[in-house]
Amino acid sequence: MSTRQRKRRVVAKLYVPLLCVLCLSYFAFHALNGDYGVYAKKRMAVRIASLEAELAALQSEKLRIEHRVSLLKPESLDRDLIDELARRNLNYVHVNDIVVLPHE
Repeated sequence: MSTRQRKRRVVAKLYVPLLCVLCLSYFAFHALNGDYGVYAKKRMAVRIASLEAELAALQSEKLRIEHRVSLLKPESLDRDLIDELARRNLNYVHVNDIVVLPHE
């Protein structure tokens, strides 16, 4: 009985490193481009900044509306506001009034 030694093929030596490179490249690609990757984080930061700006604008609008509503409470009626709302809603203009139309 004799043992015969066979030479390993060069391709057989490259299976494990090739598999490791493919696996690492897969995870590297998804670390950059995936749903929670580096680029997605930058896009989320930009979106957060725009939404915070929109939130600030909406909060200031809400405060403005709350202030106008507080002027309409029975204990603190503002005659100028009531006059302004009535004229706007009824399309009423006094003879001595100067009308400035908004430019559209």
